[in-house]
Amino acid sequence: MNFKFENLDNDELMEALRQLGQEWKRRSGRRLGVTPELAEVYACEKLSLTRMPPENRGFDAIDQHGKRYQIKGRAPDRGGIVRPMGRIGQFVNFAFDYAVLVILGSDLQCHEIWRADVESIKIEQAKVRNERVGIHVSTFRQIGEKIDC
Repeated sequence: MNFKFENLDNDELMEALRQLGQEWKRRSGRRLGVTPELAEVYACEKLSLTRMPPENRGFDAIDQHGKRYQIKGRAPDRGGIVRPMGRIGQFVNFAFDYAVLVILGSDLQCHEIWRADVESIKIEQAKVRNERVGIHVSTFRQIGEKIDC
């Protein structure tokens, strides 16, 4: 089988990625690791951010004023919704100005975007007992501001 992705524009490629992720989940019961990529694209589109190259460490995107953004994404494990007590990825350094959490639906479309400043994230991450995990989705929602998708 030979797919011709080079003829797709970015929107068509995103749609193909979403469909592939959904079909993989349906067939295998497992999520395909597309959530971080989709989250970054949605956040950058909505917040007018510029994505950094993959080798960049500490932040994923910048805005027109040079503010740095660390972007996290969550998709539902089961039941079609992201569990409020589910964890987001750990913040290992704080070389950013804002953290963004993109909540995807089971269709892998953007359902919610939340933004929190780095100081709030530092405080909440410090409260997490297991240093290998991140804060709860509900905690991010409490300290962040909601942005329409």
